[in-house]
Amino acid sequence: PTVQKMALPRPSNLDRARWRTECREKLSEHIKSKLGISIDPSEVLLITSVEDPYSWQSLPARTHLFEKNLSKHSVGAYMELCREVGVSFEAVAKEVRKLIVTRRRMKLMPAPAYSFHQTSSKLY
Repeated sequence: PTVQKMALPRPSNLDRARWRTECREKLSEHIKSKLGISIDPSEVLLITSVEDPYSWQSLPARTHLFEKNLSKHSVGAYMELCREVGVSFEAVAKEVRKLIVTRRRMKLMPAPAYSFHQTSSKLY
């Protein structure tokens, strides 16, 4: 019988995985300390959706970091994210009303243009 050897992960892939994990942890810690929102490191996203309670705001020199998913970045990008979080980019909370409306799958409609005086005069 022939014994098949399992291929060991390449050192470069191990290094990339280590940096990605460290980066996810730092970003998760930043979201918690800045916004008070607990996000599991494995759930941290660079490209957020409408349902996510946070998004990222960055200086123009760092926008390239938010054009790819975290899993698609290189070691250099992970290093940059770890070094620059809270310096040249930060987590920002999304509008609560927008999140509630989105979860109910309703369209966000503009508020009626009533004044307090018009509304209160109808009560009498």
